Amino acid sequence: MIGSVLSGKIYLPITDFIMFVLNSLMVIIIYCSIYNLINMLCSEVVVSMLMSIIIFIAMFVIEASVGYIANSPKYSTHSYLEDGIEYIISQELIQIIQVMRKLI
Repeated sequence: MIGSVLSGKIYLPITDFIMFVLNSLMVIIIYCSIYNLINMLCSEVVVSMLMSIIIFIAMFVIEASVGYIANSPKYSTHSYLEDGIEYIISQELIQIIQVMRKLI
């Protein structure tokens, strides 16, 4: 268990935690490499700093959007409430039912 007194206990397997830390370190290394490349290619300090800021914002937005897409559920789901019980049906199952109805 990983966590602190302020945030409470976080139930995260150690392998997932290690992958999260390695992923974060890799992103930091990639960002630093790109900034070093810009500084080596551009002799003007102001231009290189401005390019680094713009690229940082662009990379942050791209990473956030790709992460949102990558972490979305594989199948969209449909849920309904009947007699106090919530039923969740995946989109894949709904398509199979529609195909079966057409065949009958």
